[in-house]
Amino acid sequence: MSDIFLQRMEDLAERSIKIGMASSKFLTPAEQKVVRSHFSRVNDVRLVLESGLDQIAAVNNNDMSAVAGKSADDRRRLAIFLNPDWGSFDIEELLRAIRIDYREQDAIGHRDILGALMALGIKREVLGDIISVETPAYIVCLSEMAATILSGVTKIGSVGVKLTDVPLSDVPVRGEELISKTITAASLRLDMMVGGGFDVSRNEAIELIHSGLTSLNHILCEKPDRKVEASDVISVRGKGRVKILSVGNMSRKGRTFVEIGIYTSTPRKVAH
Repeated sequence: MSDIFLQRMEDLAERSIKIGMASSKFLTPAEQKVVRSHFSRVNDVRLVLESGLDQIAAVNNNDMSAVAGKSADDRRRLAIFLNPDWGSFDIEELLRAIRIDYREQDAIGHRDILGALMALGIKREVLGDIISVETPAYIVCLSEMAATILSGVTKIGSVGVKLTDVPLSDVPVRGEELISKTITAASLRLDMMVGGGFDVSRNEAIELIHSGLTSLNHILCEKPDRKVEASDVISVRGKGRVKILSVGNMSRKGRTFVEIGIYTSTPRKVAH
């Protein structure tokens, strides 16, 4: 991650000390990891990473790792810096949710929605989760962008849509969808997990890693021998994503039992 990015986060942290609170735009999972690590040793500011839906999951006593069909590892979040003397904050002041209504037979998908927003000149960093697995769809965005989106989008593709400003609490919360699979591996190396998780040979797994197609916890990894552990997420471009759920005992042949969760993918709906 660039020094410019970290300097920008440092500037926000310093600003929060002066005025009480400061927040970034939406960060990618990789950026969140860098920020969390960088500020874990800083005591003069409090860091909160918030997608706008994490608090909703907590209020509904839902698993905070499973919101709107997305993994907690996958969601875009704001980095919110707080002066330790600052109290609670209202996430609804920072973020808004927009509901997209359309006829079910005119199904639209994530890329269609994102494309319509980009056509307005809206940058990805001001947009959080886009939830499009069913109708209605929802967008989470920075509060200051809501008016632009509401007034600017009347069609997505060729599909007529109606946009409505709604509370974040209206966004549906549902469980994370994983299919459990148990594999055995000689060691907890990345290439072993790629091979077992995606049903490819070890040589194919090594090639996928060396080709720059594999990410570990949302960060590109080109080292087949990188060690993995429980809760790690492995993504292979074009093949999908798996999560290491647990590492068990050894078999009689000295291989380790590993439970892997395979993320299910809802077929993407495409606008006509």
